[in-house]
Amino acid sequence: MMRLKNKNVDRLSADLIDGNALSQILGADICTENLIDAYESARVSTYILGSDKLRKATGTLKQYKNIIKRLKAVEKSNECPFLGLEKLIEKSKLSTKTISTYRTALRSYAARIILKCGPSIVLRTCYPSNTQSLRDFFNTYEFKYVKHPKDWQIDELRKSILFLSKNPLQSIGRFHHRQLPSPANYNRKPTNSKRDDITYFENYLEKRKTSVTFKDAIWSHFSDLGNTQPRKRWKQVAAGVSILTGCRPSEYVKGVLLIVAHEKSTNERFIGFRISGTKCSADANADNDIVLTSHELELAALNNSDQAEINYNNRGQKHRYIFWSNNNPITNWFHDYICETGCLDQNLHNTLTEELTKQNFTTCFVKAEPKNIPQNTAERKRAADNLGKMLVREGKKIFPAAERNLTPYVFRHALAAELRANTTLCNETVSYALGHQSDRSKNHYGIFRKSNVTAKCANVIVSASNTLRKQSQPWEQRHSKNKQNYTI
Repeated sequence: MMRLKNKNVDRLSADLIDGNALSQILGADICTENLIDAYESARVSTYILGSDKLRKATGTLKQYKNIIKRLKAVEKSNECPFLGLEKLIEKSKLSTKTISTYRTALRSYAARIILKCGPSIVLRTCYPSNTQSLRDFFNTYEFKYVKHPKDWQIDELRKSILFLSKNPLQSIGRFHHRQLPSPANYNRKPTNSKRDDITYFENYLEKRKTSVTFKDAIWSHFSDLGNTQPRKRWKQVAAGVSILTGCRPSEYVKGVLLIVAHEKSTNERFIGFRISGTKCSADANADNDIVLTSHELELAALNNSDQAEINYNNRGQKHRYIFWSNNNPITNWFHDYICETGCLDQNLHNTLTEELTKQNFTTCFVKAEPKNIPQNTAERKRAADNLGKMLVREGKKIFPAAERNLTPYVFRHALAAELRANTTLCNETVSYALGHQSDRSKNHYGIFRKSNVTAKCANVIVSASNTLRKQSQPWEQRHSKNKQNYTI
């Protein structure tokens, strides 16, 4: 076996490591190639999908750590999350989505263990003549790792490598120099639980022999709150925006622009909403501590030529506009509210003015909600959680005997159902209104009712920042190539 002496190392190689020494530390079932592949995979995937600093800012890291704590509690003997997942699968009837989420959290956990302990194991098992070169290599490309890992960390490293060999980091499974197998659950169908909620609340009203619709029942409750107190007014605005736009709580707290406008061709009055998307693509490499080697950069560059990864990076609408004709109680309330508390369009930013000009509308008054937009990511997350909790609390007052909660996603499905019932609208309207980048939304949002095929909702005009990707085939008929769950 070749041994490099006093030579700069630009990538890890099996020639640098003593396989026998590695087997004594990690076990005979892990070879040098397994450790190198796992280390490079963890670095490239972390570079593409974001470091722990970015995940912590979005709250993803906290969610994954809570899952790991639960899996460790299941395996009480040695607190191993990998064995905990196996026990849960054996004893509990977990849904496919839950198992996929747990495996995703374990992949993230395994990647962190490998990045923390992998370099020190390589230094302990390399040939003595290569120690200094490898130490310089890790000091150049690795920003932080444990110099002297403990026994339990070495044991976790071994289990992490074995886990990733069966459940590879999916973000790089397609272009790694050693082709990794696809996970067993990559073709799972999205859950329909929230779509069932809208049917549940409609049946709730029918059983009580009320003639009001779901939307009218919600707004009737919020309109009776009165406008005397600022907090009650905030509830009314948030509920009205949720009903008419189906926006996520994170999108509402990011800022929604309320608009009173006239269509240029007919001069008909419309109430518009400009919503900034939150589940859209962002530069994951911004402020990232990971520095890749030339070989790892080549692996990451192949990511740009993969169509599935292009679709993943090109997801979500950066902004969207929804204009409703002013002919129902909710839009009438918003018209009076915007005219009373809003301002003229002269105060708009030039970019917004150009966007509205493309909408073929003449803007009269505008109003930004909420009044105080949180600037910190953690504050926005807390504000979004408070908005969701507020809707749940008010929903229990509207439907006191209901067994399900009135969550913000119920409004999204209710909006999709109303738009799909309007035969004059194209199928793409649902995807644009929900802020999606793929036209697959019409397959998974809303409910298509044959009895209401001829029903028409109020005139609505929807537009978004980007055009849609055409992926409207049912999940069962789509080919499996390049179709994976890319979340890590």
